[in-house]
Amino acid sequence: NVNPTGTLAVDTAAPTATLTAASIPNTSSVTVQSTETGTAYLVNTSVTVTNLASITGAASSNWNSASITSANSNTSLSAAGLADGTYRLYTVDAAGNLSAASTNSVTIDSTAPTVSSIAYGTNDGNLAAGESVTLTVTFSEAVNVTGTPTIALNSGGSASYTSGSGSNQLTFTYTPAATQSTSDLATATTSAFSGTITDAAGNAVVASGFNNVNPTGTLAVDTAAPTATLTAASIP
Repeated sequence: NVNPTGTLAVDTAAPTATLTAASIPNTSSVTVQSTETGTAYLVNTSVTVTNLASITGAASSNWNSASITSANSNTSLSAAGLADGTYRLYTVDAAGNLSAASTNSVTIDSTAPTVSSIAYGTNDGNLAAGESVTLTVTFSEAVNVTGTPTIALNSGGSASYTSGSGSNQLTFTYTPAATQSTSDLATATTSAFSGTITDAAGNAVVASGFNNVNPTGTLAVDTAAPTATLTAASIP
């Protein structure tokens, strides 16, 4: 029963890494936990992880780390500088034991959604006062809508959001008012978009993509009533 001078702990148990699932841009951070103090590593799933060196030897845009100073407590780990992709968490304890990958993953998405196309809904080529037409906007990815965004049009009116949040296609509806007219309905040349549309990570849509778009086909807007003229006469 001899205990040599000093303390030598033997720890062969790897910690457990816990990651809160999220979709975020790389300007944000994620919430992580470990069952032991040490270091947490957020690692792109494109990296083959076999040991700590395989993490720290990967490109810096594929991993970030944070110190875990309190076990089983939330710690914030920055996503700054990380490339777009899917990430899982690994933690290393003071003895150097590396955890398995976290069950949950985080998606880093710093790419803003863009407008792919704008199309008219069913129409007969002419739009009079009181009639309506839909505009379907297709985006590069699924988007979420806050409030009621609008698209300014070259007729002097605007189309208002009606449906589609959570998908990559949104529907806007336009009903021209008196005095609004154009030979072919299109979006305004500049500053056409007003409102809030973001992707799951919170990236705002590229608003300039709404400017100066003329959907395929021709849709004339004419809200001016004709003037009737009658020549006075007395006739049999």
